[in-house]
Amino acid sequence: MQLRSHGRHSLNIHQVMKFHIWAGVLCSFIILHSGNIYAAQEKTLPTDGAITRAVESTLLLDENVPSHLIDIRTEQGIVTLIGAMPHYRAKDRAVKLVETVKGVESVIDGLTVIVSKRPDEEIREKVRLALQDDPATDSYKIDVSVEHGTVTLTGTVPSWAARALSEWVVSGVYGVRDIEDKLLIEKKEDRADDVLLEEIQKRLKADVWVNDGTVLVTVKDGTVTLDGLVGSVAEKRRVLRDVQVAGVNEVDDSLLFVKAWAKGKNRRKGQPGYKSDDEIKETLLLAYAYDPRVSVFNPTIDVRHGMVTLTGVVDNLKAKQAAEDVAKYTRGVLWVKNFLKVRPNNPIEDDALKRKVEMALHEDAFINRFLVNVSVRDGVVVLRGSVESHFQKKHAQDAVAGVKGVIAVKNKLVVEETWIWKPDSVIQREIESELWWSPFVDHDDISVKVEAGVATLSGTVENYFEYETALENAREGGARRIESLLTIRKYLGFDVLPDQPL
Repeated sequence: MQLRSHGRHSLNIHQVMKFHIWAGVLCSFIILHSGNIYAAQEKTLPTDGAITRAVESTLLLDENVPSHLIDIRTEQGIVTLIGAMPHYRAKDRAVKLVETVKGVESVIDGLTVIVSKRPDEEIREKVRLALQDDPATDSYKIDVSVEHGTVTLTGTVPSWAARALSEWVVSGVYGVRDIEDKLLIEKKEDRADDVLLEEIQKRLKADVWVNDGTVLVTVKDGTVTLDGLVGSVAEKRRVLRDVQVAGVNEVDDSLLFVKAWAKGKNRRKGQPGYKSDDEIKETLLLAYAYDPRVSVFNPTIDVRHGMVTLTGVVDNLKAKQAAEDVAKYTRGVLWVKNFLKVRPNNPIEDDALKRKVEMALHEDAFINRFLVNVSVRDGVVVLRGSVESHFQKKHAQDAVAGVKGVIAVKNKLVVEETWIWKPDSVIQREIESELWWSPFVDHDDISVKVEAGVATLSGTVENYFEYETALENAREGGARRIESLLTIRKYLGFDVLPDQPL
């Protein structure tokens, strides 16, 4: 499968004319059907200078990206990043953080990874072991070569998702400077274009990251063409992931444009949630079929009033977590009860498992600088110690979950954040600014109140993803603590008040 992506400056005159015609039709449709005129919004669109400052702020607030090493330039919404990162995952995280800033239309990744002292042969062996030890990639036929820290992957994998997962596993190996993915996707059967189109439309509709109403999809001879608008580069990345279903040979996204004014409640409000539990279940079955961590286990799915219950058996903790995440971020799902049981095919003695977990944490570029105490009993791993951010705490748990033999993780890591006092009015304004800059939050629907550094968020959000994003925005805005009174908007007859410890 090929992904043919064209940059902003590669458009020919016919493409430009087609875009203007399409955008005009879209704007007319929106004006006629919603009564909202986007001209007023466009007046408030961020300037290049404002985008640069927002990107600077986003990177500065993240403990896991050395923002002082990154130079930023913005021109007509296109952000260029230049600098040297300590490891590949930091480079990847920096790019993806910038993609979530409203107003960014494209990201030019000029970041490099510093040369590691680890020899190529050692990197190759670590990459091979990482692929072998991962519960999903261990069965893939992948050959690895390394030259000056650049890893080249060749061989075959069963799907686009499997290819992306393989890249992600390799990117976590310390010393990897770049990845050349030459993996081929096994083509099992030819599928009719109308079948591909129907499946793609279902995936786009299900994805809470995506507003499928502004994306036009056509399929001809296995080639997918995308036209339309999305509200952020991150949303575009998500669209590209969703359209890569079995049987698709190529994707052309040259006419899928990123425009900040295409985000927000004026696009998403009125999009119906799933009207039946059966439709949610059907959507999850399709999503699980494309998730390489879940597809082989066929979890039993029960849906009642938008509440999803998962039961069955998986052989690794990553699969259990992936099944929950897929359900949680599916449109129409209000909550997930995960009763999947983890039963490894080849149980490992606690002492041996402890050593494997410690090695996984030692190899992890985000965690290896922290002293994390590991204890294991009957396959259950307990983590103790301290880290500097909520991301690092969650990332440590994810890293351990990927170790074969782990049944569960009790994460007792303490986040030692240094809270800097600021007047409540300043914190409130900064939280409101974070919400405004996010392409995934309808800031007009969320009220912020700050007292003694404690931020209380109230209002409604569209889904669990927006809920989590709003809480993260509040943390980034400088709140000492967060109290959430947010509810997930009514889809199937009632609202839900998420109850998640912060």
